[in-house]
Amino acid sequence: GPWQVVGIFDAGGSAYESEVWGDVNQMASDFDRQGAFASAYLRATDASTANALKNAVSDDQRLKLDGMLETDYYAKQTRSGGPIKVVGYMVGFIMGIGSIFAAMNTMYAAVAYRSREIATLRVIGFSKPSILTSFVFESLVLSLLGAVVGIVLMLPFNGMSTGTSNAVTFSEVVFALRMTPTVILYAFIFALVMGFFGGLAPAWHAARQNILTALRG
Repeated sequence: GPWQVVGIFDAGGSAYESEVWGDVNQMASDFDRQGAFASAYLRATDASTANALKNAVSDDQRLKLDGMLETDYYAKQTRSGGPIKVVGYMVGFIMGIGSIFAAMNTMYAAVAYRSREIATLRVIGFSKPSILTSFVFESLVLSLLGAVVGIVLMLPFNGMSTGTSNAVTFSEVVFALRMTPTVILYAFIFALVMGFFGGLAPAWHAARQNILTALRG
């Protein structure tokens, strides 16, 4: 039947947020799980009692249960998302390397197109460090603009979620895509790093090019 949501709790993005709490009879009926339970919670008075209770449940052959602390249980649930996180980092790293080379190619093209302008600046008194700094700064600005565009394009996907299911316990850990201030900050930092390394070599080339050759070109 229909469910009435009476509250939403925040657990800092941990596995607790994957849970839906409700009446056991209604849950069993709606999910067609009558007479079957994946887990049972027992409350202990303190940490030492909790360990003793865990060992007693595991050692009792009549129960045929695997006793574990609640923190260990959720840590095990969360670890199921480890491979997804590793793949995400690998994809991000590969795309980051590609972005650095793309930024480098763009800045090399800019240096080649503006070679006379650079030579003119050198003639009127601009030093090599100032030329290098200006091109690195330009690369950083372009990277920040790219980060802003990427963040704006990702906003429609903010809040989307997916999950991984356990075929044994019928439990599910949900992952949500959230554009938090921390994520946005990391995006800007990542963009600045890519912009710096992508613009450093072209800026160095611009600062060291021969003035007469550039003016003739």
